Amino acid sequence: MSNLPAYGITNSSGSAVVQFDSAVEFDVDADSAINSHPIEQGQFAAYNRVQEPIKIGLLLACQGKTASSASGAQSIRTSFISTLKALRQGTQVVTISTPDASYPNMTLKRFSYKKTADRGAVTIWADTQWAEEQSSNVAVSAPATSQPQGNAVINFGALQAAEVNAQQAAAIANPPIAPALLPSGYFSTMPSSGDAF
Repeated sequence: MSNLPAYGITNSSGSAVVQFDSAVEFDVDADSAINSHPIEQGQFAAYNRVQEPIKIGLLLACQGKTASSASGAQSIRTSFISTLKALRQGTQVVTISTPDASYPNMTLKRFSYKKTADRGAVTIWADTQWAEEQSSNVAVSAPATSQPQGNAVINFGALQAAEVNAQQAAAIANPPIAPALLPSGYFSTMPSSGDAF
C-alpha cells in the first residue's frame, strides 16, 4: 500500500496549495438530475440528464510535523488556516488527488476547524467541503453575424439642421386642432362620499 499516491490539493501546475499532515476522512457525492415526468416514446437522451457539481468532503489534520521547531510548527498551522480562508473567499480552482482518482476544478465551499485535547491540543482538524466548478469547462462560441457593410444602402435624402421660424414656433405653442372633449358617457358617475349606489 505504500506505493499509492498520497492525498493532495494542487493547482494547475501541480504544486501543492494546502499543506497538511494527513487526510483523515474522504467522501464523494456525485449526483445528476433526471426527468421526473414521462418522455415521448421513451427517448432518454443525454440532455435528459443534468450533471450536478461533484461535492467532496475532506477532513484534514495539520500539526506541522515537517517543522524542526515549535515556532515552525505554529507557522505551518497558521499558514494552513490562512490558505483555507483565501481559498474560500477567492476563485481559485484546485485538483484534489486521492489514491483512487483525481477531481479537477474543485473550489472550497466551506470549512470549519477545531482542536481537541483527546486528539492532540495542537493539531488542527479542518472539515473542508469542496464543490466542482463546472463553468471552468464551458466552451462558448459566438454566433456568426453579418457585417454591417454587407447590407444595402438606403438613401433617405439629405438631412440638415435648421432654425425654427416664428410661424412654426407659434404652431407649436398654439396647435390648430384643439383637443376634443370626452363624450358625456365617459364622465365619472361615482356618487359623492357617503351616498349609496
